[in-house]
Amino acid sequence: MNAPVAALLLVCLLAAPARCPAQESADSVDANLSQEDWRQRVDQARRRTDDFVANARSRKAEPFSADDLKKEKIERARRDPTLRQGDIVATDRGFEMFVGNEESRQSGDFVAVPSSK
Repeated sequence: MNAPVAALLLVCLLAAPARCPAQESADSVDANLSQEDWRQRVDQARRRTDDFVANARSRKAEPFSADDLKKEKIERARRDPTLRQGDIVATDRGFEMFVGNEESRQSGDFVAVPSSK
């Protein structure tokens, strides 16, 4: 299932109102609709749904910029619980080596790796 469809399903589930006594009278009105009126309501609902899906698909799929994604990937690599002393992480400032303790992370757990030319 792709992200727009999943988002649509989530929005629909969250937007579905809980049943209340006022809806009971609305349901009785729906029971008195002619078949043609009911079909018109269904067609209108389908058009609204199609419009919503078209809008969702036309929006930018990724809400974050490329820089934001790059920074998140770097931070995820730095927080990786499998890092061991001597492991190297590529960051936007260059390569950094993990020199900290595997059990408790500190701000100085990474040191710049000197470039070899």
